[in-house]
Amino acid sequence: MGERRLPGIDKSSLERLVPDELLKDEATGLQTLKLHIERYEFAARKLRDTTSILDLACGVGYGSRLMKDSIPAATVTGVDACAAAIDYAAVHYSKPGLKFRLSDAMDFDDGPFDAFHRLGAGHTLDGRQPPPPS
Repeated sequence: MGERRLPGIDKSSLERLVPDELLKDEATGLQTLKLHIERYEFAARKLRDTTSILDLACGVGYGSRLMKDSIPAATVTGVDACAAAIDYAAVHYSKPGLKFRLSDAMDFDDGPFDAFHRLGAGHTLDGRQPPPPS
């Protein structure tokens, strides 16, 4: 099976995992995906009574979908700064009550949200601080 190319998504960095593209013998990617899913499952258990969730740096959207499936009553919004990742998420993981938006996490202002989830996106903030709540 040949590897499909996903323009705009650097799969070698592990920054944006594409579950359908991982090879069965690709231990690092599979272990990282397993860890991501465990973290999303943990967050979903903690947020089970939440009605609106912001998933910052959602990548290709599998974690946002996991949270939506785990908390059916919640509205989940996945945000990522990579257009290719958001396009992939919209095609592969969309469902009612789950939306994906292209935006830098520091500039996104489409709330309010009851809770947010951020899986390892701190490195993308470049030392910037979010604006104070209004």
